Amino acid sequence: LELKVENKPCLILDDRLIDIINNSSFEEINDLKGIRREYSLKTNSKINYLNFLQSLNHIAEKLNVKPEKVEMFLFFFGKNLY
Repeated sequence: LELKVENKPCLILDDRLIDIINNSSFEEINDLKGIRREYSLKTNSKINYLNFLQSLNHIAEKLNVKPEKVEMFLFFFGKNLY
């Protein structure tokens, strides 16, 4: 699907990625530490799904790859970043 939120392509934010974000030392996603599933969709939360999309899109732009590639990297290799 080619869904977008505020012109950012939607990505999967599941429990595995939330765990990786909150426990890794991958400094590019440090601003997402503290994200929780229960408030990831609440726009008034300090850290939410839109912040996740913006961060992964920013990393993707710096690396000149699609945001899905960053998402997949974190999913498959993120546990090694602890």
